[in-house]
Amino acid sequence: MGIPDTLASKEIRVYKSYQITTGTELFRFYKVDEKNWSAILYHFRNDLTTFDETVITPKSNFEYLWLQFYIINIKKLPSIREIDYKIQKPRVVFDEKYGYVVETTTLGVMDGIGYKLYYRNLKEINTIQFDNYEIYLKQSPDVDELNAYNEIINLIKANFNVWQ
Repeated sequence: MGIPDTLASKEIRVYKSYQITTGTELFRFYKVDEKNWSAILYHFRNDLTTFDETVITPKSNFEYLWLQFYIINIKKLPSIREIDYKIQKPRVVFDEKYGYVVETTTLGVMDGIGYKLYYRNLKEINTIQFDNYEIYLKQSPDVDELNAYNEIINLIKANFNVWQ
């Protein structure tokens, strides 16, 4: 397929999976050599053996966009499962049998869009997964990590004209 298993010295890969259809897209943004960058969108069919490849020309300078991703602090961003405690809505309620107890409301999403991001900036490497973050962001707009996921996807949408 031509996609190396290891990331380039500066690279972001974002896999977008449509959980109801099994279709997958891969956005790949990476530094080819000292002076050249590349951005490619791969669209995998349901069988995962056939795909389309589209070379993308961004609206802004590649180096500028790399730094825009960098300042989101992707290198330290956790996966959505690691911030469950921020998304849950606990409250104290009175129960006739047990007295005061903590009740936690958790939003469960059965279907949607999943993202898995691979990041490398020289020796800084991170992998994060953030499924259905938009739904959780509506419920918890004050959670920094959810806003960071949103910034990443919006940066891709706005500057590479994909996933509109």
